[in-house]
Amino acid sequence: MFNACVLGLLLAVSACKGRKDEAPAASTPPIAGGGGETIAKLTEIKTKMCACADPACAQGVLGELTAYNTKPAVKLTKTESSAVAKISADLAACMQKANAPSGEPEKK
Repeated sequence: MFNACVLGLLLAVSACKGRKDEAPAASTPPIAGGGGETIAKLTEIKTKMCACADPACAQGVLGELTAYNTKPAVKLTKTESSAVAKISADLAACMQKANAPSGEPEKK
C-alpha cells in the first residue's frame, strides 16, 4: 500500500509539473526537458514497470521514477498533461500487478 501511495504522489507531481493552456506551434521543436521529453521518459519507465513480474523489479523501477521526479519542473500543455495522466494510470496498474501476490487475481 505504501508503494501505491508513493507512486500516486510521484505521478501527481509529474502530472502537475506545470501547465500552459496554449499548445506550441507545430513547427516548434520540443524543448530539451519539455513535455515531449517528459512523455518519452515516463513511457520508458512505464514500459519497464509493465515488464516487471515481481515486487523487487517494481521497486527498482519506482526508484528510477523517483530519481526522474527530482528534475526541474517543465510546463505541459493540456494535451501533454492528458498524455502524462494516461501513462501514469497505466504505470500504476502495472505496478499493482507486479506487487500482487502470486496467484491472486488481478483487480479491475
